[in-house]
Amino acid sequence: MHEVALVNTAAATLLGRLGDTPTRAVEIEIGPKVVPEVAANAWRIAVAGSALQDVPVTWTTVWNTLRCLECGAEYPGDKLALCPRCSGTGLVVQEPDEVVIAGWR
Repeated sequence: MHEVALVNTAAATLLGRLGDTPTRAVEIEIGPKVVPEVAANAWRIAVAGSALQDVPVTWTTVWNTLRCLECGAEYPGDKLALCPRCSGTGLVVQEPDEVVIAGWR
């Protein structure tokens, strides 16, 4: 349930930055450890009664970057994803941030 704290922080930060600026849409990127349904519910609660309450949100999962131990290729996926080039095992070399406000308009 770590998503709740992360989403609450993101919502508060965005609300503070927007002030009274009208917003039509929000784009949020989440890492593979974040449960999308939990994050979306936390967002609804965090923005209830605010200017963002009825603003549509697009949720996009951003994957880890893995490097194949067999052929060296880098590819996106969860930590168990096999290499698309050779089907080898990969090692996570970069994890994305768990919750990021990617944009708004």
